[in-house]
Amino acid sequence: MKIVRVVAPARVHFGVLNPFGTARGRKYLCVGLGVKEPKTIVEIEFPGRGEINPEIPEVKDVLNRLWYVYEIDVDKVNIRIVSHAPRHVGLGSTTQLKLSVALGVCNAYGRNVDVVELAKVLGRGQVSGVGTYVFKYGGLVIDSGKTSENSFPSLLLRIQFPEDWHVLIVIPEGSRGPDEVEEQVLFASSCDPALVYYAHFVLFNRLVPSVIDREFEEFANALEELQVTVGKMFSNVQQGVFRKETANIVELLKRLGARGVGQSSWGPAAYCFDVNKKFLQEIAEKLRKEGYECIMTEPDNVGAKVFIISR
Repeated sequence: MKIVRVVAPARVHFGVLNPFGTARGRKYLCVGLGVKEPKTIVEIEFPGRGEINPEIPEVKDVLNRLWYVYEIDVDKVNIRIVSHAPRHVGLGSTTQLKLSVALGVCNAYGRNVDVVELAKVLGRGQVSGVGTYVFKYGGLVIDSGKTSENSFPSLLLRIQFPEDWHVLIVIPEGSRGPDEVEEQVLFASSCDPALVYYAHFVLFNRLVPSVIDREFEEFANALEELQVTVGKMFSNVQQGVFRKETANIVELLKRLGARGVGQSSWGPAAYCFDVNKKFLQEIAEKLRKEGYECIMTEPDNVGAKVFIISR
């Protein structure tokens, strides 16, 4: 018997630039960071009897696509989802889960398929390529945006992120962001093109250089400026710079002295950074008492890992 284990990072999303195409140039240029927790862990057992535990609709969709495109006999593998990121909170759970299952099944059958090709087969990259490139490479990634509705974003830039810049993710209890169908409706909006141009300036003139040069204070300031700018683009559809639940967390984090505070994707997850891990742990303890889920984590500069286990 052959067992393939895939371990994939989560991602925090720093923003979609030019989300409505109101500025000249490409739509949907996106930026985000791979983080070690919450991990997605999937085990593929071959040969198997087509069992999926637990049964998640997205997994069945992956198997149908693998059978249709690659003619892989997906009824002869067992799939166990050991863990995955919380669904629809802004941490990229769907992309990480689908790619983990697809890559694991392909490895079980000895098929060497590139991650980006798999992402295209699975219908990922409708807006952002960040989840795919975080899965493949880890680190801070910026995609190229889209040249057309059917194109897949290319990797524009991938940077090794300082691993001693710790991350705290905070999620309000019982709150969820939009799914992919609802998301498409929200993108049918508009914003001032000046916001798009300024967001590009902050990203490429301040945030990226600060990561490369390991200047934490400038990074934290630039990230917060980017978050406010991107948030203003979406203020018509989320009723504010941040959605209501996330805005409450952002306010709490800033009051407690957190830096680099922002909303991941549509939220409701918020995040912050610090070079002092103990300081973030103290913030997490206070917020847990207020009923928030807190995840202490680190940047992930590796991406998904595949382990082949034979019995």
